[in-house]
Amino acid sequence: MSWVLLAFAIIAVVILVKKMRPVSGVEQISTTELKDKMIQDKNAHYLDVREPNEFTSGHVKGMKNVPMSQLSSQIEKLSQEKEMVLMCRSGSRSVMAANKLKKAGFDRVTNVRGGMNQWDGPVKTGAK
Repeated sequence: MSWVLLAFAIIAVVILVKKMRPVSGVEQISTTELKDKMIQDKNAHYLDVREPNEFTSGHVKGMKNVPMSQLSSQIEKLSQEKEMVLMCRSGSRSVMAANKLKKAGFDRVTNVRGGMNQWDGPVKTGAK
């Protein structure tokens, strides 16, 4: 019985790790690179995929809140013509969101490594 549980645990860990690794074609940038990108590229969509309570407690100015839990229902409202730059608390949820967007046909998807945990710039509070 313990071997069966161990096997299920190993399978669960492998699946989780696989979901958290970016699929091919997802660019990875640092928070420092994000600062430069937000100044230089006003055409990209900058999305924070954390939940609303996390977003309102502090986010990068210019990021739009599209929670990971709502991404599937919001995906049709996003333009595939624009680059999607994704951020979360640590970079894990944004990798999962990036994978979801790539699978939905988005060509230009970028993940911010380290997310808000690594952000050292100004933080805006509130919903917008």
